Amino acid sequence: MPAILLKSRFFYGGIGAIFALATLHGPLAKAQEPGPELRALLQAQQARMDEQAKVLAEQNQVIQNQGKVLEEQANLIKRLSPGGETEKTSTNDISPRPLEAKPLPGFSPPRSGLDLTAPSELIADTLALPKKPVKDDGMMAVWGNDGRLTFKSADGSTTSRLGGMFQLDGGWYLVSTETNKLLNKPLEQGSDLRRLRLRSDGIAYDYLEWVVEFDLSRAADYKDIAASNNPEPNVMMNNIFFGVRDIPFFGTWRVGHIKEELSFYSASSGRNFPFMERPAVWDAIEDPYVFSNGFTVSNTYFDDLLYTWIGFFQTNTRTGAFAVNPNGSYAFDVRACIMPIYEDDGKKWLNIGATGSFRANPDLLTGDNRPTVMGSNVQPQIRTGSSIQVPALINPGAITTNDGTQLFTVCYNQGYGPWTIGAQYDGQQIANATTTRTDNKLEMLAPAGNLYFQGASF
Repeated sequence: MPAILLKSRFFYGGIGAIFALATLHGPLAKAQEPGPELRALLQAQQARMDEQAKVLAEQNQVIQNQGKVLEEQANLIKRLSPGGETEKTSTNDISPRPLEAKPLPGFSPPRSGLDLTAPSELIADTLALPKKPVKDDGMMAVWGNDGRLTFKSADGSTTSRLGGMFQLDGGWYLVSTETNKLLNKPLEQGSDLRRLRLRSDGIAYDYLEWVVEFDLSRAADYKDIAASNNPEPNVMMNNIFFGVRDIPFFGTWRVGHIKEELSFYSASSGRNFPFMERPAVWDAIEDPYVFSNGFTVSNTYFDDLLYTWIGFFQTNTRTGAFAVNPNGSYAFDVRACIMPIYEDDGKKWLNIGATGSFRANPDLLTGDNRPTVMGSNVQPQIRTGSSIQVPALINPGAITTNDGTQLFTVCYNQGYGPWTIGAQYDGQQIANATTTRTDNKLEMLAPAGNLYFQGASF
């Protein structure tokens, strides 16, 4: 019947024509009309498509909201990063205020993905944003591995350390009376606070360095001040200098009261020296010149294979870090060493070096305007008293010369795990020397010619 009514709108013939068309098309129309099951299936599919369209519309809205939140948090991270702009909350308050990341309605992010409700710093880590150094003017205090109080800046460019050390020695000698009579002072049992040092050192902004170290115990100073017009201080000055590191070509510059690196034993600090004591030849030749006022330049080459060091100093400034001299007594040192082996974080190493020192001598010890050589005295390595109580095993007496003195050292030192071996040669040249002698109970100068003191240790 629907087909008859449809066709009647387009054909205006007689009743017979209409009847004929109805007869032809009626069965086809009935055959094409869907049954109840098909109609129900189509309706269900239509409802499902409508539901999916609604879900897609909701997801589109969720994605738009998510994009807005990500943009807000990106702006927040930019403001919180160094150099970023801060969010102004008032005309007088420009402190950064974190934006709250609200959870999206109807959206649950996967566990392994980005949590939009997390703090901004966690979101930055999740997004793998580039890490920038945190600007912090404060210092953090910690105890260092060496037992010293250490202050560090947040970026690690500035470090300052404060600490100290002390050494208490005791000794007992079994010496005959006849042997003690041969010495200027007897070998006796006793004890001494050999070192009592306070030290502060550090690095500022990766390039500046400083060291301040002094000794409150004079027992460490076995060499009296040579010039009679310089008073002996109650505090011994050790390393007190200021330096600049990593200067192109020149390396490190230092100025102040500095240890003269005359050998491996002089250059090594007592805090990490690999032997129980420095050798007697070091005590005789190098120790009188171990600290002086001056400046040094040092550098390393070929990936730390070669090390060079030069220094220019005022002589006779070992203990008190001061001296006056009308003739300008100075010293020039040069040292070079190679380290062909340095493995396992310093457990295996080899150091071979040589040093030369060319020195004028301080004046007026004997009152005759002849510069005095710092004497090559040898004292026992086990010392039980201060410098005025310990005898000299070898004492050549006062030696003077107008030609200065020269020192030479050659060193070989090697470490292998807990074992360390060392060998060293020291020599001291004194040209046109004079010595004191007693003639009819009168002390007078006597020509001694060219003198050369030497010694070795192993």
